[in-house]
Amino acid sequence: MKQILKKAFSSWVDCIFPPLCLICKEPCRTRLFCPSCWQLCALPDPLGRCRHCFSEIEQEQYFLCKTCKKSPHLPCPMAYVFESTSPAYRLLREAKEIPEGIASFALFQWERLQWPMPDVIVPEPGIHEIAKSFADLLGISYAPVLDRWNGQWECDTDLLDEDQILLLLGGEGSAETWRGAIEALGSAFPKRMYVLSLSQLQNYPPL
Repeated sequence: MKQILKKAFSSWVDCIFPPLCLICKEPCRTRLFCPSCWQLCALPDPLGRCRHCFSEIEQEQYFLCKTCKKSPHLPCPMAYVFESTSPAYRLLREAKEIPEGIASFALFQWERLQWPMPDVIVPEPGIHEIAKSFADLLGISYAPVLDRWNGQWECDTDLLDEDQILLLLGGEGSAETWRGAIEALGSAFPKRMYVLSLSQLQNYPPL
């Protein structure tokens, strides 16, 4: 009976005070955003993007952009889940309440990338709950081995084994930020490493 009353009261409140989109403030019937703003959370299609840095390439028959063919900014492949849009950033800010939801977005993007199954998910500090949910969805290990102090990355290699495939899951940052994290993880001598950022990386700095 309590659930029925709660549902009836909620429907009455929505009728008098319809939910508003958190971005454009328009009335909507969908959670968080209106359908138009939800469209801005669409995941970028890996097709037509560089397989190393995930930047857009003009001709889809090429696998790498001109920069990555000569001198890539990062030593390992990277991609991201959300474009730089206001709804996407707001969704990530809500991630503490819905880590499983964000992890599901990340899983869907990872499957489209066709990367090999990692042995371990390594999270950037601050997104441990999302990374743990992501690892649970994949059914693999989760190792919070990275830390950052005064801009310097540290890695607890005792929790990692050599010859593992690592997937570094990050929140947001620049290529310079990820380069430091990758170098720290390199001290564990992984077999291969990939970076999946939840948001689009900031502009690449010059090498």
